[in-house]
Amino acid sequence: MNFLQLQNQLKQTDKARKGVKNRQDYYDDENNNYEFDDAVYHKALAVANKIVRHYYDSGEINRREKISITFVKSDKSSSPETEKIKKENHRLQVEVVRLKKEIAEFKNKFTHGGRKGYDDAMIQQVKSARACGETWRGLARKLKISTTTAQKLYKL
Repeated sequence: MNFLQLQNQLKQTDKARKGVKNRQDYYDDENNNYEFDDAVYHKALAVANKIVRHYYDSGEINRREKISITFVKSDKSSSPETEKIKKENHRLQVEVVRLKKEIAEFKNKFTHGGRKGYDDAMIQQVKSARACGETWRGLARKLKISTTTAQKLYKL
């Protein structure tokens, strides 16, 4: 089987499964290699794309130029340098997660305008001012918050 035959087989099967008439589903129950053939097709397409990119970047086709494809199994043994890179990668991923959490907290704090976070110091100021006989309007003007917010903080 060559690349073009594989491509036609996959495309006809896709069309047949979508209900296009006069198309054959090559991957029925007795011949169920669709996932494997699809993976092979995508690998071959990636190699073909690299070849096309090479020739367009070079701008010329050299008839003497040879193309070779090498299949290499990845080595599972890791060198000290690889271990350093993996540790650094893990550290950076942890840092990214922490920064994403900080960004999410920051965004939640300032959604829909206004100040959303009132700390304990603000609550104590409201309670102490009310204990001294401050009115809601005077208290709100002094702390630059609304009267409703002042009352809510007082209840906390």
